[in-house]
Amino acid sequence: MNQSIKISKLDLKITEKIQSLLDFVQFELYSKDINFELDYYVSTEWFVADNSTSLAIPFYLLNEELINLESENMYSEFEERSDIEILKIIRHEVGHAIDNAFKLYNDSSRSLLFGNEKKYPKTYRPSLTHNQYVQNLRNSYAQSHPAEDFAETFAVWLDTFSSWKEVYKVGEVRRKLEYINFLMSEIRHKKPRYKRNQVDAINESKDSIRSYYSNKLRDYKIEEKCEIFGPYKLSFWNYSSSKSSKILEKKYELTHVEIGPFIDFAQSYFKSKTLPPKLINSVSIENLKLFSEVIL
Repeated sequence: MNQSIKISKLDLKITEKIQSLLDFVQFELYSKDINFELDYYVSTEWFVADNSTSLAIPFYLLNEELINLESENMYSEFEERSDIEILKIIRHEVGHAIDNAFKLYNDSSRSLLFGNEKKYPKTYRPSLTHNQYVQNLRNSYAQSHPAEDFAETFAVWLDTFSSWKEVYKVGEVRRKLEYINFLMSEIRHKKPRYKRNQVDAINESKDSIRSYYSNKLRDYKIEEKCEIFGPYKLSFWNYSSSKSSKILEKKYELTHVEIGPFIDFAQSYFKSKTLPPKLINSVSIENLKLFSEVIL
């Protein structure tokens, strides 16, 4: 691929693979009676902007050449090596979006569990032995900031594979998960306030592919010197506190749409509940069937 091409000029669309993963997370939300419809667009990185309810999807996941380029450039920092990992990221970002849609950050008791949401630090150094945080994304990302701790805890709560009631039986993490469980029961019959902003959309980028990776690699080198990840870079790779995720990754070497969780459960769920027309339109039943290879 010609790396002098402007990112904004790339003809990219959400792929069947990414769409199927987004659809599955939408299904997970609906299976837990969370009234929230995903909105997403193409950008340069994963994120949800402040006060927004839209998910930014990185452009490099939408083309095989770009996926390979990202992997080659970022090497150990390339997070999206399996669909399990991509699902973890999507759930995390959905946690931020739901936080904004229902203004959950205004709950007065939240800071008692997650801490005060101060400014984001320039660096953080995760503790290898800390037992007050869930493990979802790499590098113990929950330890970086209270808002990230909230999104990570939400992601584990939402995760069909996590078995969080078995994995986290006692302690601070269990209290956080029970708090999320309570919050979600409170919003089940409430309407979200969507604010669908496409902040830093791909068509706004001024970078070429070459300058994008030049800047990104420079930023990561700075982070390594500041010891944001430091010696933990490889220590956290493929680590998961979810027993079921470990088993799945080891047994099936999951890639692309082969993660296929619970198609029997999904089919029985659709038989037992009537889906709103909007959800039927936003969640492809055919895409859900792509998850049929693995049944637990």
